[in-house]
Amino acid sequence: MTSSADGPVPARAVRVAGDRFVRDDGSPFLWLSDTWWWGASGLIGDDDVERLARQRAAQGFTVVQLVVGPGSDADLDDVRQGNAGGPVFRADGSTNPGYLDVAERRLRMLVDAGLVPCVLGAWGYHLETIGLDAMLAHWRALVARFAHLPVVWCAAGEALMPHYSLLGSAGVPESIARLREGWQRVMRDIRSADPYHRPLTVHPSAGVGHLASTDMVDAGLLDFVMLQTSHAGVPSIAPSLGVLERVRAEHPELPVLNDEVCYEGIMGSSWQDVQRALFWTHLLSGAAGHGYGAQGLWGFDRGAPDDLGRRWGRGDWRQAAGYPGAAQLGSAARALVDRGRWPLRPSPDRVRATGAAVFAAEAPDGTVVLYLPSPATDPEGRGTSALTVSGLRGGAHAARWVDPGSGSVVREFSIRVADGTWTLHGDALGATPTTEDWVLEIAA
Repeated sequence: MTSSADGPVPARAVRVAGDRFVRDDGSPFLWLSDTWWWGASGLIGDDDVERLARQRAAQGFTVVQLVVGPGSDADLDDVRQGNAGGPVFRADGSTNPGYLDVAERRLRMLVDAGLVPCVLGAWGYHLETIGLDAMLAHWRALVARFAHLPVVWCAAGEALMPHYSLLGSAGVPESIARLREGWQRVMRDIRSADPYHRPLTVHPSAGVGHLASTDMVDAGLLDFVMLQTSHAGVPSIAPSLGVLERVRAEHPELPVLNDEVCYEGIMGSSWQDVQRALFWTHLLSGAAGHGYGAQGLWGFDRGAPDDLGRRWGRGDWRQAAGYPGAAQLGSAARALVDRGRWPLRPSPDRVRATGAAVFAAEAPDGTVVLYLPSPATDPEGRGTSALTVSGLRGGAHAARWVDPGSGSVVREFSIRVADGTWTLHGDALGATPTTEDWVLEIAA
């Protein structure tokens, strides 16, 4: 987000350039999304949407993803599916213009705050509930109403996961096949209907083994790839990076980001230390952005027994909106862009480490950016005991320890390189400002 003396500057459109996102003027765009799946529903009011949008924009977020249509963890006839404009669908099956009026007002609030809306049309299993023709008509209504805004499209959430009542049954493979055929048809229709050619993707259905958009649909239908990996905290980090590596190798032409991983506070875990580790390890490994979520916020929970779906946590959404990981990721993302460190290109061959893995990437000006996880976020509880960086020119280099939760420079020092390499001798954790995770920058 940018700002002026008069307040936030409305969001500009985003497009894909190679394996990265850029603004419509060609400037770099770092996707950092917050997850408000039910943000178009009556579970939250307009005033709260506007306040939350301005909070997230001020923190440094750039995207908000929400479903404009029937959402997750509830059936189509659940009264929570609608908003102040009425239900999602009218009695004849068409999309309710009153519902869309409220949704449009909220999308404009996001845009006015400087945020790009990522619009999902439904949760995947609703395709089988309403049928393909009705879903095609619903998406045409969304494109007609919203395509002129600087939106990004996501055809559906967990697109190929059958209705929860079918999970574990013999009918799952047939349901997945029908959903795949149907959602691919919908995506082709979105492409043909959208005169602005907004970026298009689909959200993975990890519950039935689809960890990436490309695991579900023809890659030719995608402008970028979303991942959904795990919510298991520290043990999720290494496997999630493995999925990122696989998909980037399979589809180097597409931007890839982990859209759903370890919501902050889910199951009483995945707090800000895990959020930082996921953010930095993914970005330095080639992700084009990152998706954040706070447990309780995605469904606008009240901490009540009738909150949506399984009770993954206790907090209500107002509490979840204040979790510290959001502010830390937003500040770090903003600092990367403001200091010219984005986009990052992974350079794993430039670093050797003993103990915990160290992640390395190169900024546009040649600065080497390294992330040193703490023992608390290493799956084996290891710290980095030795570190060597290669590919450096001879002579003096400015180096900086950067706080990974704010992006601010904490300590500056100078190093000297004689043979193209520099080694941090001894226990690396003893050389960092504290025994926590840190970012190290070495200027070109």
